[in-house]
Amino acid sequence: MLDSRQVEELARAARIELTEEDKAAFARRLEELLAYMEKFLAMDLENVEPFTFVHSIKNVLREDEVQASYDQETALANAPLEQDGYVVVPKIELL
Repeated sequence: MLDSRQVEELARAARIELTEEDKAAFARRLEELLAYMEKFLAMDLENVEPFTFVHSIKNVLREDEVQASYDQETALANAPLEQDGYVVVPKIELL
């Protein structure tokens, strides 16, 4: 059983504020979750092959191939503002 100190530590680590009522509900839900996880820990997985992906897709990426592309003039034709062969965009101010 989780005590209130453990729930408070978890809440502080998660940076959330809990009322006393929330702490009790949170403790109950965590107990349910931990009990559920105990079922997984008790499973015999000795002969189960580990996997990384749920889907059997191996590699969905294509090989890189050089293809014809737009020339610079065509690529910049629809740019709202262009200067010296580059698209001019508004400066982004960092906070």
